[in-house]
Amino acid sequence: MVLVVLISLGGLWVSAQAETRVEFIEVDANYTFGDKIIFQAKILPPGGVSEVYLFIQPAAEPTRLEKVSINEQGEILFPYDVREHALRPFARTEYWFRAVSGTGEKFESTKFALDYIDNRQPWQTLDDGGIQVNWQQGDLFFGQGALNTARSAAKTVSTILPAQSLANGVRVFIYASAAQLREALNYAPSAWAVGEASPDLGVVLVSISPGSEQQLDMDRQIPHELMHVLVYQLAKDNYPNIPLWLNEGLATLAETYANPDYQRALNRAVKDANLLPMAALCAEFPMDASGAFLGYAESASFVRFVQNKFGNRALLELVNAYRNSYSCAEGVQAATGSSLDQLDYRWRQETLGVDTGVLAVQNLLPYLAIIAILLVVPLLVAGFTARRAH
Repeated sequence: MVLVVLISLGGLWVSAQAETRVEFIEVDANYTFGDKIIFQAKILPPGGVSEVYLFIQPAAEPTRLEKVSINEQGEILFPYDVREHALRPFARTEYWFRAVSGTGEKFESTKFALDYIDNRQPWQTLDDGGIQVNWQQGDLFFGQGALNTARSAAKTVSTILPAQSLANGVRVFIYASAAQLREALNYAPSAWAVGEASPDLGVVLVSISPGSEQQLDMDRQIPHELMHVLVYQLAKDNYPNIPLWLNEGLATLAETYANPDYQRALNRAVKDANLLPMAALCAEFPMDASGAFLGYAESASFVRFVQNKFGNRALLELVNAYRNSYSCAEGVQAATGSSLDQLDYRWRQETLGVDTGVLAVQNLLPYLAIIAILLVVPLLVAGFTARRAH
C-alpha cells in the first residue's frame, strides 16, 4: 500500500513538472536603424507564467534588463527605443528571455544574436572570404574597385607592420558622403571625419562618392582605416594605450597617396613657429579643426621620419612596447634608443628644417672632435714632456 502511494505521488510530481515546462518559439528581433527594435517571441504554454524578462547584451557593454508583457496567447511584442538606449552601430548584440512561473520556477530561452547594421538603405555586397565590401551607391564596378583596393591595402599594412597578416573577417561599409556616415553613428565624430574604424569589431566605415575621384578616395580612406584594425589586432586590449600620433601616423603612412595639404600645414606651422610638441599628441589632438589637422600632419611626418631612420621593425617595436603598457615616452625610448623629446627635435631639424644652424653644428661634431684630438693631443704631449724636463 505504501509503495503504491509513493508511485502515485511520484507520478503526480512528474506530471506537474511536465505541465510547467516552458518553451520559447518564434523568437525574432526586427529593427529600424536608429529608431527602435521590436523583440518578439511566443511562450508555450501561455498559462502559468507570471513574469517575463528580456536580457539585452550589447558587445562589450553591461547587460540590460527589461520586464516585458505577455498576452493571453503567450505572445511577446516588446519595443526597444534605440534613440533613448543606443546600441553600438554595426556590432552584434545578444538577447534572450526568462520566464518565471507562478511557483517561482525559472525558464530561459537560448541566446539569439542581432547584428545591428544600418538597414535604412539596402547594401550591395562583395566578399572574397577575408574582406567583405558593402556599398549603397554605385555599380558593381565601384564595389569591385573597392574590394581590390582593400585586398591591396591588407598587404600594405602588413608590410609596414611586419608581424602578421590582417585577420580575416574585416567588413568595409562605404557611405556616399561623410554626412551620411556621421549620421549613422550614435556618437559625434569630428566634423571633418570622412572615415571611422571600429577595430575591435573588424568594421571599417568610409565615405566615398561614385565619380571621377572615387579611386583616389578609396586609395586613401580604405588603407587608412584598415591600418587601425591591424594595430588593434597587434595591441589587443592595450589598443587605447597606443599614442594617438603613432596610431594616426601609421594609418596615414598606409595611404597610397600622401595628402599634399599636410605638407602645406607643416610649412605654415614652421613659418609661424606654431608646431605642436609630439608629447602633446600622445593622448589627443586639438579640438579645433585647424589644430586637429596639424596634429594629423605632424603625426604622418613624424612616423615617416621614424620609419626612414629606424625601419619598419622599429614601428612594430613601438606597437609592441605600448601593447606591454609602456608610457608614451617609454615606448619611444625602448624602440629607438632615443627619448621622445630628442626624436622630436631631430625630426624638426632634419625633416622640417627647424634650427638649421644647430643641425649644422651637430653634423660637424664628428669632424670637430677629430680636429680637437689632432690639436689637443700634441699640446698635452708637449706639456707632459716639458714638465718632465723641468
